[in-house]
Amino acid sequence: MDVADFTTISEMLASEDLLYVMSTLFGECSRIILSQEGQIDKYIGDCIMAFWGAPNRVEHMELKMAKAAIMIQQFVSGFRERMLEEGKPSIHVRIGMHCSDVLVGNFGSPQRLSYTCMGNGVNLASRLEGANKYFGSCMIMSDVVYEAMLRSINLQRYDNELQITDDIDYMVQNEYIRVRTLATTVVKGKTVPCTVYELVYDDGEFPEEYKMYENAYNLFQKGDFTNALNEFTALKNMKGHVDYVVEKKIKLCNEYIEHTPSDWNG
Repeated sequence: MDVADFTTISEMLASEDLLYVMSTLFGECSRIILSQEGQIDKYIGDCIMAFWGAPNRVEHMELKMAKAAIMIQQFVSGFRERMLEEGKPSIHVRIGMHCSDVLVGNFGSPQRLSYTCMGNGVNLASRLEGANKYFGSCMIMSDVVYEAMLRSINLQRYDNELQITDDIDYMVQNEYIRVRTLATTVVKGKTVPCTVYELVYDDGEFPEEYKMYENAYNLFQKGDFTNALNEFTALKNMKGHVDYVVEKKIKLCNEYIEHTPSDWNG
C-alpha cells in the first residue's frame, strides 16, 4: 500500500498534521490487515508492506487479502472526507496484490535481522502497486490472485462478479468483490506478461456497467478501437462519478485510432 502524491501532501501539511495523518492512516490500515490474518512486514516511508501465509498457513488468503484491500479503501474514503472538511489535502492510496512462493524469514546482518519476505513475487506486487498510476485504478491484482480466488471454496462467479457466500465467517452482508480486466501487460522491470485486474467494491445488485465495461474491453483487446471508444464513452456518460480507468481507456482508444500500433496483440 502506497499513499498517492505523498510528496505534495507532506509539503501542504505542518509537521504535526502530517504526523497525525500518517499515524491515523497506518494505525487503521494495520489493524485491518491484522484482522484479515495478514502480517505487517514493514513501514517504508509512506508505504505499508504486508503478506499472508507465513509464519502460519491462512485459509482463503487471497480472499482475505482482497477483503483487507477493500476495507482499507473504505476507511480511506471516510478519512479523506474528514480531511477535506478540515481544509487538509485529499488523500488516496494505491494497492498491488500478487501471490507467489517467496523466501520468508530473518534476513539482514549479524548486527540486525528483520523478519521479512523477498523474491520475484514481492517485486511484482510492488510493480503492480505502481501500475495503478498508469491505469487510473487504486487496487490491482495479478492473474495469479484472480485465479486463486476463483478456485477458493464457497466462491461463486457471475460473469466477472465474485460473491462470497454466507458460510464464510468474514463475509459482510450484501458485500461483493468484483474485478475488471485492465490489460495483459509486461510491468516495469519484468519480461513475462500477465493479465492484471482492478479490484472493485460495490453494494447491492450486479450493475449493468460491469458488463458494459467487459464488452468495451473485449473490443479494445481485439483492436476495434472505434467501437470500443463508443462503448467506453457510453459507459462514461452513464456513470455518476469520474471513472479514471474508463477515462484512460478512452484516451488510449483515441490515440490508437489515430496511430494504431503495428504490433498490437491485445
